[in-house]
Amino acid sequence: MTSPLPSLQYLLALSDESSWADLLATVMLADPKPLADYIGTTDSSALQVRRDFPLGRGRTVDIVVTATGRPVAAIETAVMDDINYPLLAAVDEEFPPECRRAIIHLGSLPAALPDDSPWQPLSWETVLDLHLHSENPWVSITAKAWREHIDTALPWADELTTWSGIALEDNPVAALRVRSAWLAATLAEEAQRHGVRIRSTSGRSGKRWGVEIWKQAANPDYDIVVYLHERTRSDEIPTTGGTMFIPRGPEALVALRQRRAVTSEHYDWNYLRRLGPTFDAERNDWFHTRKPNPVGVDRDRLSSILDAGAPAYLGYGVGDEPTFHTDDIAFGAKLTFRPDVTLATLRDELARLMGTVVALSQVDPATETTAP
Repeated sequence: MTSPLPSLQYLLALSDESSWADLLATVMLADPKPLADYIGTTDSSALQVRRDFPLGRGRTVDIVVTATGRPVAAIETAVMDDINYPLLAAVDEEFPPECRRAIIHLGSLPAALPDDSPWQPLSWETVLDLHLHSENPWVSITAKAWREHIDTALPWADELTTWSGIALEDNPVAALRVRSAWLAATLAEEAQRHGVRIRSTSGRSGKRWGVEIWKQAANPDYDIVVYLHERTRSDEIPTTGGTMFIPRGPEALVALRQRRAVTSEHYDWNYLRRLGPTFDAERNDWFHTRKPNPVGVDRDRLSSILDAGAPAYLGYGVGDEPTFHTDDIAFGAKLTFRPDVTLATLRDELARLMGTVVALSQVDPATETTAP
């Protein structure tokens, strides 16, 4: 049955977050009462809604609400893009503590915020529900149509979904994000049992959505991390539906990550070498059909640990073109999966890798180990 509500599929494309913020700001202006209730004021007429509020250095906040010239709410909207953590930090530095801070995200794609973050995650669905019964007919109809749009625009994912099964009409970035969000949500309790952290993340590109699992290593300057992501290069992934996209399949990089590092100058390759016996003990199917190819000084340091007996499959990571492309300094081993692997299989593999993360995190970086 055709919906009596207007379709918003062209007005609110998943790839155009600014249009979502534009329409939300317009809804707030048309009926400011829900906004006033959120801020905690009865005088909605005193509120001013501003789009792309300037912070300096070319940075802007999606929506800022002011009262008598002072910011009382800062709102960042998210659809497909990852959280801009530096922007949040800039807002925290410049705005008063009493200013409300919110990140609006799709309910099935939660915002990964630190436990102590002053930013409150709110789903688009929750925000729109506050406007469903607005006394302004346009606001009410728009909110209902918007909710319907959210329900139909996102690709579906469950345990039977295959990684590569992206329909022609689906936005590939959205499909990858929905898959990674499903994995992260499904594995949340398992991660808690293992004492590891998990989140869905896009890496530096904003398009290669995947899953990150991590735990602090025995050396507090390092983490043991797993990145699961699509092997296709970012510039080859379309951002809209209607373009044929066949994923190459996911891979998982299991690595020693140096924390708060911007270059690999001081990366401890000998620490990675000492993890070799534990990598060997955990599984025997590490990818090894193509040699790692780090660049610059890392190539020489990798050769050094291989000469000292490190497994030949170690060394993938930053500097190796097909990998995750984060800003992290991380090297390790990787696993590859078929394009048609199901999310259920990936869930089980990631659960197993949580045990590997724990085992690697317990290795003393100063002690030589041997495989059992």
